[in-house]
Amino acid sequence: MGSSSNDLCEMIKTLASNIVTLQQNIMSFQQETRSSIHNLEKQMGQLASSIGKLKAQMNGKLSSQALNPKENVSAIMLRSGKELEEQRSKHIEIEEEKEIETKVSIKKKYFTPPQTETTTNTQR
Repeated sequence: MGSSSNDLCEMIKTLASNIVTLQQNIMSFQQETRSSIHNLEKQMGQLASSIGKLKAQMNGKLSSQALNPKENVSAIMLRSGKELEEQRSKHIEIEEEKEIETKVSIKKKYFTPPQTETTTNTQR
């Protein structure tokens, strides 16, 4: 029985050594994964910044200016071909029309054209 217990002890020692090696490999892999994720996050941030700058250049704005993607949208085209205008743009058009009407009415009120004198043709 002595040799059986020695074999069993040897197997347990080998198993314990394999477990320690496995744990070390797992910890190393976790560290490499964390490092890779950190690098990917950094690269994604750089890409987002670059894309923002490119969009700003395409819109003719400085990169520090806020971008409003709805600002350039004026209509929506449906599959049927019908075009729906954005409510905001209609509101702006109505406001502009009101402003023009106000200016015209002010001009009419305060800037009346001079009346032309009618001359009668008198014979001598």
